[in-house]
Amino acid sequence: DCTESKEGKGNESSNNSDDDGGNNDSGDDDDDDDDETIILPPKPNFDNYKISKKYSQLQTSFEELEEVLYLQQNSDKVLEKAAKMLEKAQKDFDLAKKKHEEYKYLVRIKKKKIIEDDLTIDCKWNRMYFKLKEFKNQHGHCIVPGRQNESDPEITKLNAWVDAQRKAYRSRMQGKVLSEQQVQLKKHRIYHLNKIGFVWDVNNQRWKDRIKQLKEYKKKHGHCSMPFKYKPDQSLAHWVHGCRREYKLYQDGKPSDMTPQRIAELEKLGFVWKSDFPRKFKKERKRVPTEMEDWENCYQLLASFHAKYGHCQVNKRELSVPQKNKLCYFVSWQRKQYKL
Repeated sequence: DCTESKEGKGNESSNNSDDDGGNNDSGDDDDDDDDETIILPPKPNFDNYKISKKYSQLQTSFEELEEVLYLQQNSDKVLEKAAKMLEKAQKDFDLAKKKHEEYKYLVRIKKKKIIEDDLTIDCKWNRMYFKLKEFKNQHGHCIVPGRQNESDPEITKLNAWVDAQRKAYRSRMQGKVLSEQQVQLKKHRIYHLNKIGFVWDVNNQRWKDRIKQLKEYKKKHGHCSMPFKYKPDQSLAHWVHGCRREYKLYQDGKPSDMTPQRIAELEKLGFVWKSDFPRKFKKERKRVPTEMEDWENCYQLLASFHAKYGHCQVNKRELSVPQKNKLCYFVSWQRKQYKL
């Protein structure tokens, strides 16, 4: 019956030509076949009543296929149109991105220009800022010394200004509201100071510097048991013994600058907490007291001196007190430790 239709004959001839090319024994699994490799049977002439009745299910499948093919052709047109739109959108996106980067660069340049122009204004803050910048160029840091440079009025003024900036910064970080008379540090000025390496927490910076020096000492000597008298760096030796004293106060629950973080940092270096303190008047005693015992004894002498004279200005040239040499040495050492 199928050979009676012209379309059937055409399809049959095409199938025969395919069969001449060889048989495809790929198995029963059709999941790996695409739509171009699927070979359809010849389409019967469904106009013939007998064929239509006999092949009703096949006719339905062919009709469904024709509908899907029509939809596929439409989708191909839509896909082609969308691809062109996507290509155009990609070009527009690349162009917009390039423009965005150019404008971003220009904005940065303009902001820097405003920053530079702001520093050209003749005001006290800008003048002190440039003095601090000059100080850093000379000394390599922004930690301006204070008391020991009172002979230089310019350094004294700069030190006072720097301290005021740190105080204003702490107030800003804590969210305090300052009056108009108080120094107010604006955000753009914080940017200026950060740019030249301004140190906001001097004590923390000094701690880092001392730790760095202690690491160098350990690298050279193989340990952290620095003697009290260490001529290459006496101030570092004083700092090491000061750490031991602060650690003892911390253990006793007394006010101390030592913290758990600092203790861990020192112990990581192999720091020795207990060490005899070589004293200048060691020969006067039968037993050399521990560092803390000697400190407490000297403190009691100073307390007695204060109760008698009303001040702590110990001068061994003018006063005659028991163990005045020892007391003068103790007071001088405390002042050095306070400066560290």
